Amino acid sequence: GASTAVEKVISGATAADPCVITATGHGFSNGDKVSIRGVVGMTQLNVETAFVVAGKTTNDFQLTGIDSTGYGAYGSGGVATKAATGAGNIVVDAQAN
Repeated sequence: GASTAVEKVISGATAADPCVITATGHGFSNGDKVSIRGVVGMTQLNVETAFVVAGKTTNDFQLTGIDSTGYGAYGSGGVATKAATGAGNIVVDAQAN
């Protein structure tokens, strides 16, 4: 079937505990699993690990348990991808950069 993965462009990331990601109108919910790729500067976020969304607002969300105070400064870019969901299963779309 068609992929239900949702990609949103990142416009900011804080060096804080927890890390806060800005992605205007992201539409994610607390508890969603997202992967991040393509971030310039704070490259520690570009891992194949799924982060868990928390503390979401319309344009921001926290990465549960991620202390980014020691990470590089956010420069630009990046995409947050919500894991695709199927019939009760989580499908992770791993994409090479």
